[in-house]
Amino acid sequence: MNNKLKISSILIYLVIWLSLFVDLYLDIDLSSGGSSSDFKNTFPIVINLLDLNVDGWSEYTRHFPLHYFLLSIIYKFLEDDYLVRLIYIIISLFIPLLIFYNLQYIYKKININYLLIFSSLILLLPFLRSSIVWSNSHATGLIFYLISNLFLQKFIIFNNIKSLILSILFLSFAVYSVQYYAAFFLIFLLIIFQNVKIKIFILSLILCFISSLPGFYFLKIIPSSGDIPFSTNIFNTLIINFSIFCFYLLMFVNKKSVQILYNNIKSQKYNSLLSIFIICIFIISINNFDYSFKVGGGFFYKLSYILTKEVYLFYISAILGGFLFFYQTDLKKENILKLLVLISTFFIMTSSYMIFQKYFEPLFMLICLFYLKNKYFLTIFIKKNLFFVFLFIFSYLMSSVIYINFIF
Repeated sequence: MNNKLKISSILIYLVIWLSLFVDLYLDIDLSSGGSSSDFKNTFPIVINLLDLNVDGWSEYTRHFPLHYFLLSIIYKFLEDDYLVRLIYIIISLFIPLLIFYNLQYIYKKININYLLIFSSLILLLPFLRSSIVWSNSHATGLIFYLISNLFLQKFIIFNNIKSLILSILFLSFAVYSVQYYAAFFLIFLLIIFQNVKIKIFILSLILCFISSLPGFYFLKIIPSSGDIPFSTNIFNTLIINFSIFCFYLLMFVNKKSVQILYNNIKSQKYNSLLSIFIICIFIISINNFDYSFKVGGGFFYKLSYILTKEVYLFYISAILGGFLFFYQTDLKKENILKLLVLISTFFIMTSSYMIFQKYFEPLFMLICLFYLKNKYFLTIFIKKNLFFVFLFIFSYLMSSVIYINFIF
């Protein structure tokens, strides 16, 4: 392991972060206008929170108020929404660092330069960029989640109760910024259950309950924060989720990871049965798929319509996503449990009737690295494979620029 950061790695980190100021100067919104619209439409409640006023909250957003309260503190001193966005970009400097420190705890034998470069590349993801540039609650939730996971890693390694408490506290802050982070308590509690004695697990449950109490208060004073439009068609959620899974799992595809996939498929005891099961589930889902919105659906949903005016490519991506997801690891009992919890987490997060890729970015990639952490994902921390990751993310960024400017 290389314990010394190179100047070149630090420069890559700084250059990518500084590129966010270009987006700020040009008022670029790579989320098809969603982030900029959300910022402009919700800024009145940021101003209202200067006086702790939540009247008319439901007219602006369904989110809990922590993110907007933090923006109101910045606005109180600067009194300029543009400067608020500027400060938010400066704060985002810590996102790659928090990812980097998380990865360091998990992958101790990996060259730290590769860890920092990968962590920096995350800032090229278009939905994350727009969330940062337009001071969106999704980026605030991400920061709190990364801090929470960092304390969770410390707790697992050092068995420090203080770290456990801080981990739960910051995960709660993520929830009070964006409600869907509540689903991550599933993964959090499973990790705790797998690594501690039952007494500590029960303590964790109690602390989680205590941390949820402010949420009940928010629901009382802001009833609309509990008004989430759930989809009545689970097949839409399944197909779209696995299509988006496919997109991000393709980022990890390289010569070595393909060999791992092949070995996993070849070595699985019930390989044929699993393959038949996956295909049957997707055939049933495709026959019941009725997503008709022009927004959301993920990268392959849009690409399929642009290229063919049909959704066949999108269906193929969902099926491929199913195979990549289940065969990127050997299917031991503990790994099956992990996969099921991960699926459940993202299904809860994306249970709305419209499903956006922004909910997965960069959370799905990070959860794979933080939680699944198997050989398939480790393959990217090789110099030539890391360069492919850069090409993949940069191509994705450029395709978003083209889509926003010439197609949308």
